Order: sequence, then C-alpha cells, then structure tokens
Amino acid sequence: MAKYSFLTVQTALDIHRHVVAAYGGILAEPNHARLESAVGAVRASFAGVPAHEGAAAVAAAYVFHLVKGHPFLDANKRTAFACSRWFLHINGMELRATNAEVVDMAEEVASQDVSERHLAEWFSARIRATPQG
Repeated sequence: MAKYSFLTVQTALDIHRHVVAAYGGILAEPNHARLESAVGAVRASFAGVPAHEGAAAVAAAYVFHLVKGHPFLDANKRTAFACSRWFLHINGMELRATNAEVVDMAEEVASQDVSERHLAEWFSARIRATPQG
C-alpha cells in the first residue's frame, strides 16, 4: 500500500470550522468520541492489512465515516467531502467532480443508499494526480 499522509482529529475539526465559517451553519462542540472514531476508522487494519487500500478507498472512508458518524451538529456532509479533498490534496491528488455530483453523492451516503465500496468506486473514477506546476 502506498504511504499516505492522513488527517488528524484536529485537522478534521479545523476543516469543519472553516466549512461552517465559509458556507454557513451551526458551529458547536462536536461529539469528540464520534469524531475520533470516524477519523480513526480510515486508518483501521486487521493483522497488519489496511481496511482501506488505495487513495479512493481512503477518501471514501473519510466521507462515509464522517457522514455516518455524524460528529457535528451541522455540516457533516460538507465537512466529510472537504476532509476527503484535503486528504487527496496533501497526497498529490484532486477530486474532479462537479458540485452537483458531490451534493448528490453526499445525499446518497446520508440516506444510506450507497455502500462504502460504491463510494470508493465513485472516487476512483474522479481522482486525478495534481498537475505539477
């Protein structure tokens, strides 16, 4: 498995604060146990084998676990996608998806209409290496 830089709980919290400041919503103290669980789930492994293989699976895991874990009072879906985009960014990749595609997928995840595997496939089709400039 490739070596990735992962988000910390503090980074996810900072991203959430930025999302709420930039796009509106209610900023309140999160459920720290749920936040730690969601961020930690991304790095889970069993017998040394990562539960999430590849950048698409890791990006999907951030979205899936933050949306499902619902650690924030507001803006969970927006924060989840912002966290996945930041994960991709710090690892030299980007998500190429329209805002409408992201909103639709976020709603599907929240309504339990999509599996984590399907979400990883969705990411896989839309992740590109960041152009070196």
